[in-house]
Amino acid sequence: MILVIVDKLIKWGYFIVCTKEILAKDVARIYIKEVFARYRALDKIILDRDLRFIVVFWEVFLAE
Repeated sequence: MILVIVDKLIKWGYFIVCTKEILAKDVARIYIKEVFARYRALDKIILDRDLRFIVVFWEVFLAE
């Protein structure tokens, strides 16, 4: 499985290989480690998942 994160402002794509199926909390932690650590908060984060996924993502993101 490959997690794809696209930064439309600088036109970069991050392709992160995952060895197992990842949950919302895993996506948030990977995002913090790979993107947030380098560029801080982005203006907009668009997730193509359901509301439950988005809620868990933001809970983990804001807690860390």
